[in-house]
Amino acid sequence: MKWVLILFCIAEVLSAIVQFNDPDPWLWVPIYLIPCILTAFYFGNKLPKYLKIGVLVLYLSGLFTYFPSLIGWAQDGFPTITGSMKAESKYIELVREGGGLLICIVHLILLLYPGKMKK
Repeated sequence: MKWVLILFCIAEVLSAIVQFNDPDPWLWVPIYLIPCILTAFYFGNKLPKYLKIGVLVLYLSGLFTYFPSLIGWAQDGFPTITGSMKAESKYIELVREGGGLLICIVHLILLLYPGKMKK
């Protein structure tokens, strides 16, 4: 199962790389890279549980700020957010960022299972 964590890390590193052309890379590059750094400590058995839970709570609280945009997207009938890289409507960027946070949250949840993902 360690390959699942490695795949998450690859996806997050690639996501961090494409953030450099975003208006706020100073925020999103660390958001994507922190779970990868925690995974390295996890594989080295040097990751305290309180740190995993603390980062997870921080990411979850960030995700909750995106719920109004997700609701607006749903009310508009889930229009495509992948048509172009340009944000053509007010919520496209927020929905994409919320999706990125969700990927990081799933990764962080997997880190809460000691030993099972290291095999």
